[in-house]
Amino acid sequence: MTIIVGLALTAALWAGGPGAALADDVHGQGSCDPVQPFVPGTSLGPVRIGMPLDAVQRWYGRPRAVETRLLQGHQWTHMQFSGVDVLARDNTVVGLNALNLSQFSPGPLQTTCGTPLARPYSLPVGYVQQTYGWPSSTTIVNGLQYWLYNTLGLLFTVPLGGQYVQGLTVYQAGQYCAVVPAFTTFGGFVFNAGSRITAQCPRDPGDRER
Repeated sequence: MTIIVGLALTAALWAGGPGAALADDVHGQGSCDPVQPFVPGTSLGPVRIGMPLDAVQRWYGRPRAVETRLLQGHQWTHMQFSGVDVLARDNTVVGLNALNLSQFSPGPLQTTCGTPLARPYSLPVGYVQQTYGWPSSTTIVNGLQYWLYNTLGLLFTVPLGGQYVQGLTVYQAGQYCAVVPAFTTFGGFVFNAGSRITAQCPRDPGDRER
């Protein structure tokens, strides 16, 4: 009976649905768990913080748009790909942003069973709360909640009353005020951040870089 119940639960997990490829959770799927679609403060899909900017194109191809500016003595580059935005400082990746997780695919990642993971995934709000606890800062703007975990290097966007995370931003832990305000300075870019959270930073983002 135990074996039958276990097989039934496994079949239900693999039948599809919004939680088919969950963040850094394994959900008891053993050796066939997918590679982590994100790691707090470290990576989003195959792209890692600290990676040379040129290396990003090997995963996502040619960007849809590229914008470069000089800010606080650094060269900042914003690259837009399908489903993900990349921010680089001096040609090194410092911020990664997925505005809509339901449309974001981590890329041609491989599971330990050799099966490609190249489809969108969803992140339940309950998983975030259980795994990361209370955010260090929250705000509500235009019907969206913004949950900031600065000590982890994570920012989540959650619709009011929603069951799944809408947007996810990964950056180096503790560097919110050095990275996110730079993201918001690029014209025409609707960023995954609440204005009230950004307003908590000093006027010069470089004040928090050192």
